[in-house]
Amino acid sequence: MTDFLYLLKSKELKATPQRLSVLKELEKKNHPTIEQLYEALREDNPSMSLATVYKNIATLKEKGVVIEVNVSDGKMRYDIVQRLTFILYAQIVAKLKILNMTKR
Repeated sequence: MTDFLYLLKSKELKATPQRLSVLKELEKKNHPTIEQLYEALREDNPSMSLATVYKNIATLKEKGVVIEVNVSDGKMRYDIVQRLTFILYAQIVAKLKILNMTKR
């Protein structure tokens, strides 16, 4: 699990319960839309509004914590930058290993 308190502090953001909830849910999901994120968050936080999710995503995106991922269905999806970087790195390493093995 990512240390969200440190991550938010390093970006000079307060660790509000809403931000922590958004980040924890993003960590569980694979590039969710705002609507998917909102539905998942409402299960544990029934009083959280869609506007709160939008505002938190916008702030996290502005500070470089979250990235928008544009996929073929035309809906914007979101992921934590550090997690996405790790996934891309792992995919590149796996491809390099395959290329290395085929050269032999």
